Amino acid sequence: LPASCPNAFQSLGLPIATGHPNEEDGLDDERARECLMKKRRCDYFNTQNQLVSLIMTLSDVLISYADKADRKSALAATLNVINRWLLDRRICMAVAGEGP
Repeated sequence: LPASCPNAFQSLGLPIATGHPNEEDGLDDERARECLMKKRRCDYFNTQNQLVSLIMTLSDVLISYADKADRKSALAATLNVINRWLLDRRICMAVAGEGP
């Protein structure tokens, strides 16, 4: 990955799920459950916004590459890192019992 291109692991952080699978078990109060679900939605949308920002940054960086082959290899390397981050995130969430 070229140094000028954004790195998903640096920009988005570690792909580890933030909650614990039994986090809701200790919550008896309906209000606390609602607050937890609100927090999860907020985290989800914040991660989406960070991902979009990362892709926009990548777009800005790729403009600086004059050679088409260099631009293509930088794009491919960065997208491979983003793809790996997304896969790791999905695996972590599945192991933690979050998500669909």
